[in-house]
Amino acid sequence: MKAEIHGGGLPNLHLACAIPNNSYYEILVFGEPAQFAHNIGPDSCIFVPNDPGIGYQFDWEELKQKAVLKIE
Repeated sequence: MKAEIHGGGLPNLHLACAIPNNSYYEILVFGEPAQFAHNIGPDSCIFVPNDPGIGYQFDWEELKQKAVLKIE
């Protein structure tokens, strides 16, 4: 039985690539122009990041500016 994964960000992308009974990963697009959290190749394929963990990239400077409580 197929288990197709529909969106959900990087955790579900990893899941879609890890299970053998999945054939595609669908990304829902809300807005124009389309903005994606994943890097999409010219053939519309996406790849799991090689970074440690799930692969989120944080903008640490932006987080410091928006932090409610800063612990130094």
